[in-house]
Amino acid sequence: MILDIPKALLSPFSDDKWKSKLFILTLLSILGTFLEPSGLGWLSWLPIFIFIGYCVQFSYNEIHNITPLLPDWHSNFLKYFKYGAIFSVITFIYSIIVFLIMLTMIKLSYTLIFGIGGFIFSIVCLWITGAYCDNFQFKDAFNMKKFIRLISKIQLEIIIFILIIFALFTIACILAPFVKDLKLSKTTVVLIISLLEPFIILFINNLIAQIYRIGKDV
Repeated sequence: MILDIPKALLSPFSDDKWKSKLFILTLLSILGTFLEPSGLGWLSWLPIFIFIGYCVQFSYNEIHNITPLLPDWHSNFLKYFKYGAIFSVITFIYSIIVFLIMLTMIKLSYTLIFGIGGFIFSIVCLWITGAYCDNFQFKDAFNMKKFIRLISKIQLEIIIFILIIFALFTIACILAPFVKDLKLSKTTVVLIISLLEPFIILFINNLIAQIYRIGKDV
């Protein structure tokens, strides 16, 4: 099986109802961005967790070849909230581990530290997204035997994935000065990012799900 990048790019639009489904997802992205600094406490995390949980379900659908790829909303908001909350806890735990690893390299240059840290975190994100989204089991994200076995099978795909992430980061850095020259308000810039976020996240999640499935099938 070969990594299908065009499929990942088009995955947000692979459903007849993609407009209505992505409208809700985009709305959650905007709410999550603007509510976070509003002082509403845990309520500000509600749309963020639902957003993440929807993307988790999307990855599950790709791993298991379920169509349509875009999950239905219906009465699934609570389920997506649960998935998003659990996934965020897993990500937080691994973030601490990566941070502690970076601390052991304190004598190196900052560029090298963040470069190595970014590389490790990219692999970690790939692993936890695939492992948790496969069966929605918290413990699966910490199965180190399965992690090592999987990573050993998808080395080429990991390199491609990291190159794509680096390309996206480079594009963002190139566009940043042009956006600054437009002298847009902070609110406008945040709104634009919130509108783009669902498509970028779904693209990346689809790539990760494909890579994970390739590792399982090898």
